[in-house]
Amino acid sequence: MNREDWLRAAIVEMAPVIQTMTGHAVPAAVRVSCALPSTFTRSGTLGEYWPPKASADEHHEIMVSPTLADPAEVLPVLLHEVLHAAVAPTHTAAYAQACTDLGLEPHGPDTDPWNRTRPGKYFQATWGPVLAMMGEYPHAPLLAGVNKVKQGTRMLKCVCPSCGWTFRATTKWVDKGLPTCACGDVFAAETNQTNLEI
Repeated sequence: MNREDWLRAAIVEMAPVIQTMTGHAVPAAVRVSCALPSTFTRSGTLGEYWPPKASADEHHEIMVSPTLADPAEVLPVLLHEVLHAAVAPTHTAAYAQACTDLGLEPHGPDTDPWNRTRPGKYFQATWGPVLAMMGEYPHAPLLAGVNKVKQGTRMLKCVCPSCGWTFRATTKWVDKGLPTCACGDVFAAETNQTNLEI
């Protein structure tokens, strides 16, 4: 079994649980791959979904980042994307409800909290048996960005903690002080920009 076989087998195991717990069916025409999402280098995205209209043969296309190798990290990302195929391509109320029913909780910015999800307190109870049955994910993590040579002048990402609005600035300007966002909160500079979330 290679990593794509594992991902496909996991979707097969997920499908009846999703159907039973949410009433939504996972489509048959789903293609999944272990590949870097298109926005990984910009925002650290760990999963990506493309609807059938974006596919020449009208498949639902899912990518799971090769930076993940722990099955307990892979499965929540895969579930997030499979629910896009089964429920809605965007983060609708029905999508959010399905995530909640299946043990995911929001972890994104206030502007779109379901943009990123993580396992909630009921995730293990729902998906623990599937994880145990699936076993080891046959993949070693891609160390994307870990050995990258740093630039002399690094632009720091500055984020509003309330609304999630972002901009980039050099250390020189960050050290002088950060502005107030339009929402009223003060921007904060991310000093460790290698932490990735779902």
